[in-house]
Amino acid sequence: MNKKNRKSLKSAIRKILIKEIMSEGGEILTKGAFGSGGRAKSFVTGAKARAEEDPEGLMKDLGITGPVGGEDLQKVLKILNSAIHTNQIMSKAYRGSFITKDTPRNKEEEAKVVAVNLGELDRKNGIRFLAHTLTAAQNANFLNLKESVQFDMGSMYSIIIYSV
Repeated sequence: MNKKNRKSLKSAIRKILIKEIMSEGGEILTKGAFGSGGRAKSFVTGAKARAEEDPEGLMKDLGITGPVGGEDLQKVLKILNSAIHTNQIMSKAYRGSFITKDTPRNKEEEAKVVAVNLGELDRKNGIRFLAHTLTAAQNANFLNLKESVQFDMGSMYSIIIYSV
């Protein structure tokens, strides 16, 4: 078997295993988080491809070195802060993230959330890039969620992530 076929086989096996693992745990949801229309920036599209094909490589480039523990939102926070404070591109795109309380759009009650402060990246691409980062972390088995997490806009913060 040549190198190209071996890589394709590994990729196919990884996708099957990821689907099986994700069916047991939480998902990363973005539905309704950023509206419709608009094209993703090329580096965001590239991150999506790497999250699926080379999640370990993307994690390495983002400075994420291994699995994280804690409650789901703490795990999300650790992954995002590690990437934001380690990788130069991420540190320009985002200023940081932290756990707080906020009211998600179209909800009446406050919830515990991970809030993300944007840097030089617009909100829509910011959500996409963060979602691809978390997906890559799941695909690399660095992030195992018990419940799903939803991206949204909060009443105080433009990007929030909360458990659903």
